[in-house]
Amino acid sequence: MLTKLLAFGDSLTSGYIYPPQQAWAGLLAQKLGLELVCHSYNGLTTAEILSLVAQAPLPPGQLACLMGGSNDLAWAPGPDVFQQALGHIDRAVSLLRQGGLTVFLGIPTPVPPDAQFDRALQKWRDMLRAYGQEQRIPLLDFYACLSGPDKEQYFLDGLHPTLAGHRLMAEYAFGVVREYLAETTGANITP
Repeated sequence: MLTKLLAFGDSLTSGYIYPPQQAWAGLLAQKLGLELVCHSYNGLTTAEILSLVAQAPLPPGQLACLMGGSNDLAWAPGPDVFQQALGHIDRAVSLLRQGGLTVFLGIPTPVPPDAQFDRALQKWRDMLRAYGQEQRIPLLDFYACLSGPDKEQYFLDGLHPTLAGHRLMAEYAFGVVREYLAETTGANITP
């Protein structure tokens, strides 16, 4: 029986200045009628997220959301950062799947236009999309969700979502999760 949503990530998932229950993953868990188990903290890299996945109890048959990589690019840029981060994501996905969880992969949100970081983050998003497609992992494309002419209202500082941004992300994620579960299990979930 589906009872938990495990959330692994950085400040985009933990809520940054908001409690996890008010961030998108917490709101998504509420909409799904699930308990949130938050393994997300500000500033985490994909290596640290992988470590959390490796240490966490992984109850079979539950949902897991995984999103990271922005901090890897910001704090440890270099020629190998993309492959290292993707390797961490791949190992985390493997552990979650081996634990019997259904995994959803988050695509990081838009950032203010900083030419070098924005280009790097766009490359990272493209890599995650390709990886998700290759591995048949449903994507929570928060970049697409929060892009648009009025996107500034959804960010505190150009990077971290406001409460309104988190609500929009949760609504979007609920649609993706509901559709995926309907297709794969026949479940009809209503908020």
